[in-house]
Amino acid sequence: MRFSKVWGLALLVVLVAAAVGITGIAVADDDSGGPAPVPVTIDFETGFVDKQLVGAVSAGGNVVTFSVGTSPATATTAFIAQTGRPSSAFFGPGLVRDAPVNGNFFLSDDREPPASAFRRFDYFIDFASPVGNLSLVAYDLERGPGTLNVYSDAGRTLFVGSVTVPAGGDGAIQTLSVPNPTAPILAASFIHASSGGVKDSGVGIDDVTFTPLAVDGDPDDSSDSDDSSGSNDSSDSDDSSD
Repeated sequence: MRFSKVWGLALLVVLVAAAVGITGIAVADDDSGGPAPVPVTIDFETGFVDKQLVGAVSAGGNVVTFSVGTSPATATTAFIAQTGRPSSAFFGPGLVRDAPVNGNFFLSDDREPPASAFRRFDYFIDFASPVGNLSLVAYDLERGPGTLNVYSDAGRTLFVGSVTVPAGGDGAIQTLSVPNPTAPILAASFIHASSGGVKDSGVGIDDVTFTPLAVDGDPDDSSDSDDSSGSNDSSDSDDSSD
């Protein structure tokens, strides 16, 4: 009887300690059993118009900045392109004339220029706050493979993950995803390779998706996030028609 009372008292102490969260006693984390982190997608649909310049976009409690160029240091503004005819991007037979995409708008490196003035740029994405993973959809990756590199610093010196897809051909729709970077992501570069020394002139991106992080670096399961489609913060737009 004495033995049973001692073990009963010990069990009671453990239960009380667990209830008050005493250090050294295994207790459930505050986030356990809660909702899984909700990915945020910027799909360039709501709040965007054809041929609009796009810089900073608010989404999921974060600010995401898009630019295009040959390097982050010299990058310039990206554009919104609308699917269908007349073409807003891609000169000649390209995705916007050949196949539907995910919605009516996507991000382009340039509005449709004369054939001699293509800008053949890569894409750069910067986050105001770190995110847990990143994916995007690439359109019309014809000449060579495309690579999504992610970094844990704004200067793109701390490499934390990468994914590469092969050229998909005219009208291809391909997803690139880095689901498990070695550290939270602050910057990304989508680089599409050249063929014969010439980059593809018609590569667009869409459906940029990331998982928000809380201040402590854990996935944020809070429900107070912005519209998942993103809202355009840039006041710089261009309504000219080419």
